[in-house]
Amino acid sequence: MSGAKVAVGDSAPGEYTITFTEAGQAAVRGPGITRLTDVQMLVEDHGISLAFGTTLPTHLADLLDVAVAAYVADRLCLRRPRSVPRADAESLWQRRMTVRLPLRDPGAWSTERCRRVEALLGFLTDDTWNLEFTQERPKFRLSETQGSLFQYIPVGDVTSSLLSGGLDSLAGLTTELAKHSARTVIAFSARTNRRIGIYQRDQVQALIARFGPRLRHIPVTIRLKERAAGEYDREEPSQRTRGFVFQVFGAVTAAIGGVNSLHVYENGVGSLNLPYSASQLGAQATRATNPVTVAMASELVSDVTGQPFCVCLPHQFNEGGDVLNLSRPAPSGSHAAHHLLRQFSSAVRRCASMRYLSVVPFLKTESVLGRSP
Repeated sequence: MSGAKVAVGDSAPGEYTITFTEAGQAAVRGPGITRLTDVQMLVEDHGISLAFGTTLPTHLADLLDVAVAAYVADRLCLRRPRSVPRADAESLWQRRMTVRLPLRDPGAWSTERCRRVEALLGFLTDDTWNLEFTQERPKFRLSETQGSLFQYIPVGDVTSSLLSGGLDSLAGLTTELAKHSARTVIAFSARTNRRIGIYQRDQVQALIARFGPRLRHIPVTIRLKERAAGEYDREEPSQRTRGFVFQVFGAVTAAIGGVNSLHVYENGVGSLNLPYSASQLGAQATRATNPVTVAMASELVSDVTGQPFCVCLPHQFNEGGDVLNLSRPAPSGSHAAHHLLRQFSSAVRRCASMRYLSVVPFLKTESVLGRSP
């Protein structure tokens, strides 16, 4: 967050109003602050339209803007404001968020659809959301204006998935490609920083080396830009809307590619994400891939697109080791998956969140897929 404080807000702790301009700036009013931030969201989604030789239709562009606005608001509004005494701040978690956003076609966002989004965001974040849409033209993105002479919509056996750069998504995607030799998979990746982008790139290169063009990878950069040094540390760290943004972008990518489902390769334990202790309440344990979240996301995308759409958890009844074992060659592999993990464990690199792994050596092991390079 940047921009000088120009006045003192009179909002109660945890109560925020975020108004977005046509240029994408966010005016934030909350406890102790009233400011127009210089922060803007960098969304390089033209990769979606270019991948299929088409442009992004209005209703899907608006859906992406709603998701991005929620994500920006979530990051800029602290659950425990610095203006609140520390003794009181410890008990704060829930916020009241009013978001005002210009859309291309706000008339298409009925009260029912709007309430659907608010309910989904409320379940994800434990906050109370109020969304207000105005009839203003947001800044055009290349995805809406730069088409192509020919379309490249895949045909035949096609599915779509998220590829985060983590082990769960890699194992799930590897299994999908290995078990279905004629299947094309559209894999969407959100690149929120350069480091995660490197992990995703390495994994995609290894997968394409194994499976060729059956993997169609579509990366999109989604991050805040023009921030001063150290601003990240002043933002809300929980960022519970990340899962919403990724699923919406993945679903839009799938819809543009003619697919009516999105696979999220989270295992059952990670999906439920039960609290670690009795002091962890509600969304303090992330609900990004909770079955309720993906069901609500499926309903929202179906409503916006006018077609049945499903955000699926193919491995919701498996543990992490089970998913890895699914990648073993039939009828019996030469090694179990946990032995393969030992082979590359010395080369594992972890990011700051300790969740992303460089697992390229896992893919380069012949026994994973049952054939030599």
